[in-house]
Parts: sequence; structure tokens; C-alpha cells
Amino acid sequence: MKPWYTSKTLWVNIIALAGSILVGLGVFTEPQWTAGLAGTVLTVTNIILRLTTGVGIEGVDDAGSADNTSGG
Repeated sequence: MKPWYTSKTLWVNIIALAGSILVGLGVFTEPQWTAGLAGTVLTVTNIILRLTTGVGIEGVDDAGSADNTSGG
């Protein structure tokens, strides 16, 4: 298991969330087609990262729920 902060998938999604928030706040006023392109790129990136992931994040079991037996 690896620490959560070493997860590429998690960081890609945090950056995407930050970008979405900035667009929602009006910081970026890109043409509408960029939202669809960004969604497509994010989806493909997540699929690639998920397929290449070999190690899970500490504190999360195989079913994806929090592991409360590890003391954390």
C-alpha cells in the first residue's frame, strides 16, 4: 500500500476539480467546447491511470471502503 499523496489518479482529479471550481467562479471563460474536451481528456486519463495502477492507497481496502482496522 502507498500513501494517498503519491496517487497520480487522486492528483489528476484534484487538479480537475480545482479547474472546474475556477471555471464556475468565472476565472476562466473559455469557449463551451473546452468543457467537453476537458471531460473527455479527464475520463481517458483516469482510465489509463486506473489500468496502470498496481498498488492501492493506505487505509482503503479492496472494496473501496475505509479500513478502520489499521488504527487510522
